[in-house]
Amino acid sequence: MVYTQAAGRQFWLDFDQHFKFSSGTNGLAQKYNEMGGYDAPGAIWHAAISAGQPQQFVDYVQSVKQPLSFISEAQKAFINKYFPQTEDLARAFQDFAFGILASPNAPNRQGEPVHTMNGGLGARDYLSWHGCIEGALLLFPADAFWTNLRWISGMAWELQVKARPQEVFPNMNEPLPNNVTNAIRAKWEARSPAEITEEFRNYDTRPNDWAIGV
Repeated sequence: MVYTQAAGRQFWLDFDQHFKFSSGTNGLAQKYNEMGGYDAPGAIWHAAISAGQPQQFVDYVQSVKQPLSFISEAQKAFINKYFPQTEDLARAFQDFAFGILASPNAPNRQGEPVHTMNGGLGARDYLSWHGCIEGALLLFPADAFWTNLRWISGMAWELQVKARPQEVFPNMNEPLPNNVTNAIRAKWEARSPAEITEEFRNYDTRPNDWAIGV
């Protein structure tokens, strides 16, 4: 599918519906529970890396290999159905980060028309997703899909921190200037795995760093 904002809006609506609102009926909630919660991979990855004990995360991934593989494969298949091309997927994440893909009339979204990864300056669920991505890369080494999603998700995190989209008043949201967006994208796309790890290791302080131009 070629990216348009309409396509991006539908993608995120359907993604949210499948992986969140329908998770109790499609088997995903059970898999999240088996992993310790949907946000467990991110929390455990961050704790292990921060402590200088990456093997702790490796051990965790091996202990939840079946549910994490199930969720990883489900995400990959779902995303590739919409945006198999990296450029289209990157644009979908960019507009998501800007908060300009609001769906105020959609079921389950009347109270929060803009999904912002749990909002706020930290937007904690970028870390949650990063942990899942790192886990998927342990299970499926060098998979181009996950390698691309790692920098794309990081890019969206920084874009959202800088755009600060409103969750309830979507008409107030605007994209960042193209030169800013393109510079942030180029920075994340060029980063090595170790450099991306360093950014997410400093998850709690990076938003403040970016706010003052670090």
